[in-house]
Amino acid sequence: MLSALMPLKGHSYLIEASKIVYDHYGKKKVKYLIVGDGPYRKELEGLARSFGVAELFLFCGYRSGPASRILNDMDIFVFPSLQESFPYVILEAMASGLPIIASRVGGIPEQIVDRETGLLIPPSDSQAIADSIIWLLDNPELMSKYGYSARNRVKEFFDIAIFRKKMNELYNGANGK
Repeated sequence: MLSALMPLKGHSYLIEASKIVYDHYGKKKVKYLIVGDGPYRKELEGLARSFGVAELFLFCGYRSGPASRILNDMDIFVFPSLQESFPYVILEAMASGLPIIASRVGGIPEQIVDRETGLLIPPSDSQAIADSIIWLLDNPELMSKYGYSARNRVKEFFDIAIFRKKMNELYNGANGK
């Protein structure tokens, strides 16, 4: 997950979900990478300790540079935000070919096609996050398929050159040119 560490981003639900995933797999450990910083960091680290999953989390703080460098180290991108408009980080994760698990809030459903490029879940639902992580890990062929579809979707619909062309066509068409 890449985002500012603040309650609205839903990190706490991912941490709670990680306990469910850990209980499901037993000794097989899933690792979680939290990239970003903010006033909520200490509370999130404490929450991970309280659930007994602190060793599964790497809170690596803010990182400058292209997000793709970090995203390339991930297998799944989880974004359980409670409120969003149109998060650019999801487009970056899609461009990196990652399957996405994200809350069905704001503009996220315009970015992610449920069960095609990723999984849309209800906000504030740790169980749905855990179930989605488990389902993807148990179905690696779907992880690959969703990642491939995500990359293609971002190229087809969110590439800046294509966006400009469509906006010009829309604008020129509206003006009768």
